[in-house]
Amino acid sequence: MIFIQDDFSGLLPISQSFFPNADVQLCAVHMQRNAKTHLSKTDSIEFQQRWRAIKSSWDVEVVIASSKNFAIASLKLSNMDR
Repeated sequence: MIFIQDDFSGLLPISQSFFPNADVQLCAVHMQRNAKTHLSKTDSIEFQQRWRAIKSSWDVEVVIASSKNFAIASLKLSNMDR
């Protein structure tokens, strides 16, 4: 089972308490909205470009490599905001 949800506080612990073996994934729409709201315009544009590249790829290996780079870049951007 997989739950796709926004980053609403309290939702993750509740989901995990009822379904401890379920996977939880952040909703792509909410992720994009959060990037646009919380990142600078330049960082938001980079985020959206990387996200589109992942979504449009048909090659699994490219998606895996792009996802790792995307995650690293996202972490760097989120740490810059603090």
